[in-house]
Amino acid sequence: EARAIAAAITHTWARSGSDTADLLMSRAATALRLGDHRLALAIYDRIVTLEPGWTDVWMGRANAKMAAGDMDGAVRDFETAVRLEPRRFDAWAAMGAALERGGAPKRALEAYRRALAIDPQQEEWRKAKERLELQTEGRDI
Repeated sequence: EARAIAAAITHTWARSGSDTADLLMSRAATALRLGDHRLALAIYDRIVTLEPGWTDVWMGRANAKMAAGDMDGAVRDFETAVRLEPRRFDAWAAMGAALERGGAPKRALEAYRRALAIDPQQEEWRKAKERLELQTEGRDI
């Protein structure tokens, strides 16, 4: 039941209200899926100009930056997404992954904790949180 609710929420976030932005988003996702990071980023940049308050475009651009190896840029875009929508649990978790890959385990741990505070059912996020707690905080004796 929790997965269905989370899916419904993310589906709602995926709608921009603009046919143009939605079409461009589809093209950017296709470019990213085909491995053309440069084209995907160029399209996401245009969508950000058209719809700067749409969290899904910030998520898409952040994921494209991650795929291109730009963890700092990805984190900045995830931060924008959660600033626009603080309950964006998938942005918190993705930010955690980018921070971890970028060598910031303490910040990654905090991001995973924020994601799990909103959606505690995600086993993968819980495992990442536990791994990072052990890495950054150690074990109790």
